[in-house]
Amino acid sequence: LIPTGGNTPKAEVVRIVATAPNTTLTYTPPIAGAPASIAAAGAYVELTPTAADFRLESSEKVLVMQYMQGQNAGGNSGDPAMAFSVPTQQYRTNYLVHAPTNYQQSYANVMAPNGANITLDGAAITNWTAIGATGYSVARVTLSNAGDG
Repeated sequence: LIPTGGNTPKAEVVRIVATAPNTTLTYTPPIAGAPASIAAAGAYVELTPTAADFRLESSEKVLVMQYMQGQNAGGNSGDPAMAFSVPTQQYRTNYLVHAPTNYQQSYANVMAPNGANITLDGAAITNWTAIGATGYSVARVTLSNAGDG
């Protein structure tokens, strides 16, 4: 989710694709009306539109994608975009992020265990928001478009 001013997220479409039949889905914190299962492998469900921060747990492997709609869909600026969710088991300790210097703004969502010390370009990230009682937090940061991207 990108900020639309301050730390307010822009609503997006979240698509969850099942890799196995009868996949159950659990959202923390709970999301009213969110699908609790996917019946067939290759089938998907969508949360649309949502600006909720949540942790998804599933009984089988799933692929989770976020689709940001363009600025005409509301929520100020932004080109259409798609991002894949990263399972917590695959979190890394170091990331390289490309932020084109000719964009008006570029943003990143940074997720980490509560209390983690995370830096961006050497500066501590401090604007964390807890994701319910999951033990994780998210920070929405504006990336510099100075330098070489």
